[in-house]
Amino acid sequence: MKSFYERDAYFALGTALHPIMDSTSPAHSGFHKWEIYGTEFYHHGDFGGSIEDRAALLKNKSLLGYTASLMQQARSGGQFTIDCSCYK
Repeated sequence: MKSFYERDAYFALGTALHPIMDSTSPAHSGFHKWEIYGTEFYHHGDFGGSIEDRAALLKNKSLLGYTASLMQQARSGGQFTIDCSCYK
């Protein structure tokens, strides 16, 4: 059984990495407006037919590598650039 500290640490890590993963997700490409109550909800997450579930990511090895690279850069404290016009 994990301690509360370990559980909280993993939760914080997931929260910190979530924006990086979203920045490379096909469901969030172009940083377009995303409606939680519309049909886009089912393209997000691990729903059957999602465009960003684990199976979709494993089909696109270059996207998997790019996402992992950004996560590694964040972990090591390095500088990285997210390709987003709203970021400028």
